[in-house]
Amino acid sequence: MLPPWLVYTCLVMYAAGVLAALRTAPWSALRDPTIQNLALGCSVCLIALWRMKAGLQPGLAFHFLAVTTVTLMLGWSLAVITTFAAELSLTLMVGEPVVGVGVDGILTGLLPASLTYLLYGLYERRLPQHLFVYIFAVAFLGGATVAVVTVFARATLLTLVGAYSLDRLSSEYLPFLPLYAFPEAVLNGMLVTVLSVYRPGWMKTLNENATV
Repeated sequence: MLPPWLVYTCLVMYAAGVLAALRTAPWSALRDPTIQNLALGCSVCLIALWRMKAGLQPGLAFHFLAVTTVTLMLGWSLAVITTFAAELSLTLMVGEPVVGVGVDGILTGLLPASLTYLLYGLYERRLPQHLFVYIFAVAFLGGATVAVVTVFARATLLTLVGAYSLDRLSSEYLPFLPLYAFPEAVLNGMLVTVLSVYRPGWMKTLNENATV
């Protein structure tokens, strides 16, 4: 549905993001078998989660992202690498062209991970270091924000290339946004809550000195 020039432009942009993540990744930390298993487990879970999607029209599918949780667990660099591995594996599994990894990778991996880490940085600098604030502001509201921004980014992209008109998206796609954003927020909020309480060592971004 997208012109070739845009597909390849997104592929180059996504490749640059992945290379930046590879350069800044904490490779020494990956010597820890726990971190290795977490990254691998996150990739497998994302593949399973992303395959469950509800499609309205071509290019207008909804599916859980859970990238907010992955980013809070692993940090930005490993989250981008993990989502790249999941996106590439899923693309190969369903037999789609590999060049499409760029568009989907930006919308489902690079953009959500970057936005989540930006929100986490705001929490670190501006908000009280409290477990409830971490869960509600970063995981719950962060998950909702990521869902909204991702949907609007996809809608904007499809509108600019003429794949769908703004009127059609406004009537057939965007009205479902609340039904998508709230469950995404709940999913990430629940996952981060459980992990923060029972497996705090798995949460790289969790401040151990945060009050409860």
